Amino acid sequence: MLNYRYSSISLIIFMLMANTHAATFGKPECMELSQANFKVCLQKDSRLSGDKINNYWRSGQEDIEFRPSRLRIYFNAKQVYKADLMPLSKIALDTFPNRSKQYIYISEDYTASAGSYSGPATTIISVNSLGVSFEMDTSGNEFLLASTGKSEWKEVQNGFLTVRCHSDYQDTISIDEPRFVTEYTRYWPTRTGWISRMTSKQGYWENNYDPNDPNDSTFNTENFPAPDEASIIAF
Repeated sequence: MLNYRYSSISLIIFMLMANTHAATFGKPECMELSQANFKVCLQKDSRLSGDKINNYWRSGQEDIEFRPSRLRIYFNAKQVYKADLMPLSKIALDTFPNRSKQYIYISEDYTASAGSYSGPATTIISVNSLGVSFEMDTSGNEFLLASTGKSEWKEVQNGFLTVRCHSDYQDTISIDEPRFVTEYTRYWPTRTGWISRMTSKQGYWENNYDPNDPNDSTFNTENFPAPDEASIIAF
C-alpha cells in the first residue's frame, strides 16, 4: 500500500511537470503560403509570444533563459520539416518583386551583450511538392543574411545587397591600430545557386541604416557591382 501511494504521488508530480513544461510555450504562430497546402508555424516561449519578442530583439540580454523556438512546416497537414531555433526567432513570408512564389524568411537573434559583430541572421527557405530546401550559394553553403553593428542587407529587384565591415588584417600595422575594409556585395540567383560579386573600399563603416530615411546612402547602387544579367533566373 505504501509503495502504491508513493507511485501515485510520483505520477502526479510527473503530470504536473509535464503540464508546466507544456505551458512554457505560447500558441504557435502560423502562416499559410501561396503555394497550395503549405503552412509554416513558429512556437516560442510564452514570454516571447506575439509582440513581446520585440522587447528583447537585438538587446543582447542574457540574464533570462528562454526555451528554444520550434519551427514546423506542413504540407497537406503533414509535418515535412521541423527544427529548434534560437529563442529569439521570427518568421516572415515574402514574395520577391515580379514573382508569385512565396519564400520563408527565418531570422534568429544571435546578439551578444557586448561586441558589434553579432546580431540577427536570416536564412531563406523555399518549398515545393518535393519538400523543403534552404537557399544555397554556388559553393553549397547555406545562404545567410546578417544584420549587426558591422553588417546589413537589403532585398532588391533581382536578389540582395549586403554591406559588411571588418578588420583588414593584411593592411593592419598593429593590433592596437587596426585598419578596416568595407565590402559591398550583390547576390543573385542562378540555376546552380546564389552567385555573388563584391567590391571593397578601405575605411570604417558602422551600421546606422534607416530604411525609412530617403536620404540614407547605405545601399547606394553606385557602391555595388552589377550582376551578370544573362545568368539571372526567376526565383
